Amino acid sequence: QYGNSGYQMINVTYIGDTLVAYKVTGDNNIPSNEITFQTDLNPLQFKKSKSKQKPSSSSSSNLTNKDKVKNRKRKGKRYQHHQPLPNILLSKEASQKWNTNELSRHTGLGHVAEEGFVNSQWMEGEMININKDYFSF
Repeated sequence: QYGNSGYQMINVTYIGDTLVAYKVTGDNNIPSNEITFQTDLNPLQFKKSKSKQKPSSSSSSNLTNKDKVKNRKRKGKRYQHHQPLPNILLSKEASQKWNTNELSRHTGLGHVAEEGFVNSQWMEGEMININKDYFSF
């Protein structure tokens, strides 16, 4: 369940090492068929560094989904290798509930917007793998 919007369905797919989640059920902020979040699952994680490059001026309407994901990851930025995020250590009670002692996590980008898909932008976030059936972003 997602906030006041109720249950929402997403379609998870992969483009290389990137997990991409598209909205199947849209809401007032992010409509259906838009990417709701993306996460790089590559064990060699990268982070943004400031760059003097200008963002690409190509029209996004002519780009494939794969190209759009790549552009979001590098638009006007260079990436440097950094250590993967440390796992989250669970309490004894949580370990018993989820049948694991720790949860892996990966950096990613979440898509946010005001109502009506206004001021759409990407924010840094984390995907947390709870078990083979559940994850959270």
